[in-house]
Amino acid sequence: MNLWALPGPARFVRHAEDALRDGANVVVRFPAATPSGFGEHFRSRLQESWRCTLFHPAPTSSPFRSIRERFAPNLPNEWNPTLLDLCEHADFRGRLVWLDGVARLDTEDCFAWKKFLVDYAQASRSVPEFERTLFIAVLEGAPPADPPPEDVTLKCFDWRGVVDETDLLLAAHERLHSRDAGPVMRSLLATSVAHVASWDPDVAERLLDAGSDAILDPLSLLQSVAKEKGWTSETDACWELGTASGNGVSHAALASLEDPPRDLRRRLWSAQASVLLPSIAGWRVGSSAAASSADRRAPEARGQTRGPVGPRHRRTHRHGAASGFRPRGSTGRAADEPVAKRTRTPEALVGERRKIVGRPVGDVVRGIATSIRTRVSGSAGSASQGSGRRGTTSTPATSIYMDMAGTAGVAQAAGCLQV
Repeated sequence: MNLWALPGPARFVRHAEDALRDGANVVVRFPAATPSGFGEHFRSRLQESWRCTLFHPAPTSSPFRSIRERFAPNLPNEWNPTLLDLCEHADFRGRLVWLDGVARLDTEDCFAWKKFLVDYAQASRSVPEFERTLFIAVLEGAPPADPPPEDVTLKCFDWRGVVDETDLLLAAHERLHSRDAGPVMRSLLATSVAHVASWDPDVAERLLDAGSDAILDPLSLLQSVAKEKGWTSETDACWELGTASGNGVSHAALASLEDPPRDLRRRLWSAQASVLLPSIAGWRVGSSAAASSADRRAPEARGQTRGPVGPRHRRTHRHGAASGFRPRGSTGRAADEPVAKRTRTPEALVGERRKIVGRPVGDVVRGIATSIRTRVSGSAGSASQGSGRRGTTSTPATSIYMDMAGTAGVAQAAGCLQV
C-alpha cells in the first residue's frame, strides 16, 4: 500500500511543505511510531528546493552549541555569539535541517530542543524567507512529546485524523482490483476493510494480505494484533497512545478485545449493509419496473385488446369473460384437453417477483439468506452447478448473490449477510 499517495497523507505532507515554503520551521507529531516511509518521501519532495541535512541530536549537549559546531564552525566565539548571529552567518543560511531522533531523547533533553526551536523561530524572522535556514523535528512515541507553542515561523502538525475510511477504501479497491471476484464481492471486501480498520493503514494492509476469509471474519487476526502490541481490555483508547483516532474511534485491535465485540460487529454490519442493501434496492426497483411492463404487455400477448375502462365498462372489463377471468380453483381447460408441460412463463415470473418487491427490505434480506443457506446445506454438486442443473431453478434473489460470491463460493456470500 502506497500510503503517501492516498488523499489524507498526501494532504498532510503538502501542508507541511507549504509551511516550509512560507518560511516556517515545522514540527510533526505521530502517536506510537512514525508511519513507514514518511522521512524518505518528505525529503525527496524537498531536495529540489533545499539542501536537506540529517542531524542527530546528541544527549546532554547544548542544542545551540551542537548546531553551531556542525553548520557554522567559523562563527567567531570571542563575543559569545547568539542565535541571531547564527541565523545571519553565511555558512548557515539556506539550509534545511532534519532533526532526527529528538523523540528518543530523555525528557530534559527533549525539552531543551523544543525551547531551542521556539527561540530560533523568533530569531530567524530577521532573515529573508528565501535565505532562512529551517528546521524539521519529528516527535513520536506513546505518548509523543507535547508540541512547542506555535508562532509565525513555527508550525506544528499532528497526525490526527489524517487517515480515514475514504483513504483505506481507495487503497483496498486498488489492491482488490485484480482479484478474481465479482464486482459486488470486491466492493464488499474493500468496504469491510475500510470500516474495520477505520483509520489504521497497517491493519488494513494485514487484512488485505490475509485474504477474503479474514476480511469477512477478522476477530482472530485483530486479537493477534492486540497481543503483539501488548494491549488488553483495560487499555485506554486515546490518540496519544495510538489506540484511538483523533475523533475517538477505537483501534480495531482494541475493539476486538471487547466481550462481546459489539463495536467490531457494528463495523462489519455497516460495511455489509452499505454494499448489499443498495444492490437489493436496485434490484427491487428494476423488478417492479419489469412487472409493470409485463402487465402492460400481457393483454396483447394473449391476443386481447384493452379498451377504455370507464365507470360503465369497469365491471365487465375486470370480471367478464373477455378479460380471461376464471373462478378460483378452475383449471381453465376442457376435460379432454391434454395437460400442458409446466413451464415458467413471463407472467409466472412476474408474479414471483411481485411477492418479493412488495416486502420490506429486511424480509427480503432474510429470504435471500435463507435461500442461499439452503443451497449451501445441499450437496456440493448442486451448489456449484446452481441453475445449470436440470430441474434446479435459481430464484432472482439468489442469482444476485451468486454473482456476488464469484469464485469465493456461495457459502461465503451467505456468511456475509449475517442476518
